[in-house]
Amino acid sequence: MQDLERRNQEVKAKLAEVRKNLAETKADRDDIFHRLDMAEQIIAAQNAELKEMRSANRKLGLETRSSQ
Repeated sequence: MQDLERRNQEVKAKLAEVRKNLAETKADRDDIFHRLDMAEQIIAAQNAELKEMRSANRKLGLETRSSQ
C-alpha cells in the first residue's frame, strides 16, 4: 500500500511539473504573439511613412521639372 501511495505522490508531482511547464509555454506563446503584433504595427507605420515620403518625393520632382 505504501508503494501505491508513493507512486501516487510521484504521479502528482509529475503532473504538477507538467502543468507548470504548460503555463510557462502558454506565457511564452502569448509573449511571442504580442511581439509579433507590435512588430506588425511598427511595419505598418513605417510602410505608411515610406509611402508618404515617396509621394512627397514624386511631387517635389514634378515641381522641380516644371519649374525648369
